Amino acid sequence: MYLVVDSAYAGRTVLEHRPANVHVISRLRLDAALYAPPPPRRPGQKGRPRRRGDRLPSLTQVLAGRRRWQRLPLVLYGRAVTPRVFTLTALWYGALREQQVRIVVVRDPSGRRRDEAFFCTDLDRDAAFILETYARRCTLEVTVHDTKQDLGFGQAQTQAVAAVQRAAPFAGLVYSLVLL
Repeated sequence: MYLVVDSAYAGRTVLEHRPANVHVISRLRLDAALYAPPPPRRPGQKGRPRRRGDRLPSLTQVLAGRRRWQRLPLVLYGRAVTPRVFTLTALWYGALREQQVRIVVVRDPSGRRRDEAFFCTDLDRDAAFILETYARRCTLEVTVHDTKQDLGFGQAQTQAVAAVQRAAPFAGLVYSLVLL
């Protein structure tokens, strides 16, 4: 199961306290503090084991010197695009102390959009899956916004449990009928 959230919700409380079968996909700041995984312990080494390795350069610094980018044809927001991407795996210790994340950095070849970074807690997923999944959340946000604005779903006057459970599905049904 994947939870796709805005970067404001992708903090330590969500990432560290999620169920083991839930993976998170979200945006990552380019100045996030990233680390290498901790080195293995040497035989006979004293003291507590290291929790993180050496600090890696920020993504902004990596982007400044990056020359090789992979072209990745995708369908994002209903349009076929071919952005330049590169991926890496790192430990984002500030938000997720014990698990590495897959990071995808995206560059618009035309230069009209700024560089962006996304992450996924599932290390087996590729860049295309991460970017397409994150882009799909836009349609859901538009639907929720429109049901609140146009149908008044945000001001439902319901207090009984059964009424609350009926209000959201009914608003979604009415919104679907209005669109059709």
